[in-house]
Amino acid sequence: MPESLFKAFFSGGYDVTTFSNHQLLDFEGLKGRLLSSSYIPSSDHRNYHPMLRNLKQVFEEHQTDGQVKIEYQTELYLGRFK
Repeated sequence: MPESLFKAFFSGGYDVTTFSNHQLLDFEGLKGRLLSSSYIPSSDHRNYHPMLRNLKQVFEEHQTDGQVKIEYQTELYLGRFK
């Protein structure tokens, strides 16, 4: 988001704090994470099974000791109003 928007919204100034986090997932956990997304095709869609095959391939290419690491970064904007 552009800084000018934050300055307009938080007229009294603001601070930004960043929090890092990660999630370690085995293949079933990664598959469950994918399938919990609302935009994933339904199981009867023609792209559903190819998507899962591709997920398995990506998992195998990037796994370490049977897990992949998903890294997250959250930015917290704490502002003040005049």
